Amino acid sequence: MEIENFIIKKIETLGEKVVKINRMKTTGNLTYKIQTNKNEYILRLCGEKRRHRSKEEIISEINLIKFLGSKGIPTITPINIKNNFIISFNNKNGILYKPIEGQATNNPTLKQCYDVGKLLGKIHNLTSDYHFSHERKKWGLERTLESFNEIEIFLLKDKYLQKKDFNKRIKFLLSKVAFDKDLPRGAIHEDLGKRHILFKNGNINGILDWDRSYSNFFILDMGQAIRSWCFNDWKELDENKFKNLLTGYESQRKLSDKEKIYLPDAIIFAFLERIISFVIFSYNTEDNKYKRYAINDLTLIETFRTAFLSLSTASTFPHPHFHLSSLQRHKSYSLQRPFL
Repeated sequence: MEIENFIIKKIETLGEKVVKINRMKTTGNLTYKIQTNKNEYILRLCGEKRRHRSKEEIISEINLIKFLGSKGIPTITPINIKNNFIISFNNKNGILYKPIEGQATNNPTLKQCYDVGKLLGKIHNLTSDYHFSHERKKWGLERTLESFNEIEIFLLKDKYLQKKDFNKRIKFLLSKVAFDKDLPRGAIHEDLGKRHILFKNGNINGILDWDRSYSNFFILDMGQAIRSWCFNDWKELDENKFKNLLTGYESQRKLSDKEKIYLPDAIIFAFLERIISFVIFSYNTEDNKYKRYAINDLTLIETFRTAFLSLSTASTFPHPHFHLSSLQRHKSYSLQRPFL
């Protein structure tokens, strides 16, 4: 009831009356849908530990959102309450905004993949010289290695994961991922999954959740986007979706030769980062299905890496003779997964 009373009082400062408050199902942040006598709002408050965001981090996220919005990128509009965009409750900071019309998709078309790539290319062109107003949490390779080291003692004691030789396998893959320090970089979304893009009348109408945005290599954004938009049912890489996303991206921003060389690492890293997040979330919630997700994705990305290494080591990616039949023989668990 405490949070409901807090929300009611905040909304009253806008001259509106709360009719209904619903807690939305999310995997970390606290998110509420609020219906008033005049409007509908979404309140997103940060979670704890890895999910916690300082007021300064929220300000930097809002500033990026406002910058992109001013350049025509469809995203949320934070609500200003008494000259303050930040909502704080019990040391949980966040933002209030109006919902964007549209629907997410769990089975994207080729056109949608092209449009996502095109939009991401536009964003990277805009953010190549962008500097965050405040320090942001980082989610790159260094942070992922730290996360792995923090949980390794638990992995070694985990009977289920050890049966799958999980620790040895993921440690090996982490040791093989690397990025050149001179790769093009700027502000990236970092989490451009299917659930974070809304379509209306066949077109992209909004990008959600810039919570993990920070400054790093553009190909890390590409890796996460390819992971989410181009792998069918978390079983196989769809060659046509992959090509359409890349074509859309390069219609706005050409990948450098160096970026093409490191793109496979970015795709592998995108999976590894989420695999570790799955395990951490499993331990925090005692929900073992996230361990199954982790094992599934680990097997998938091992197959992807093996198929890629079978190509000429001198080639760049995507290779003109890179066919995905070997990837498509991979059999995964039959899992009903959310839009991750």
